[in-house]
Amino acid sequence: KFQGPWTKDFVGGSKDFRVSVNLNGEPRCLDESPCIGICSTTTGDNICRGCGRTSLEISAWNQYPSVWRKLIVLRAVDRGYTPRQLLIE
Repeated sequence: KFQGPWTKDFVGGSKDFRVSVNLNGEPRCLDESPCIGICSTTTGDNICRGCGRTSLEISAWNQYPSVWRKLIVLRAVDRGYTPRQLLIE
């Protein structure tokens, strides 16, 4: 993880973490694609080693409602993946 000027600390729950923020200091939205650019579903994995989504979730991402996309990202975080929203730039 990289630390940079556009980060915010969030404390609470089961984990403390830092998230990247936009120029207004707001955290990235959880319904944005969590892709970190190292997709392994193209090489045959059922679940991407980068973002934790299944190949079906990746291909249908833009058709899912916002709440589904957020839940998919939160499930991936719970499984130990680090989506783009949590990477420190």
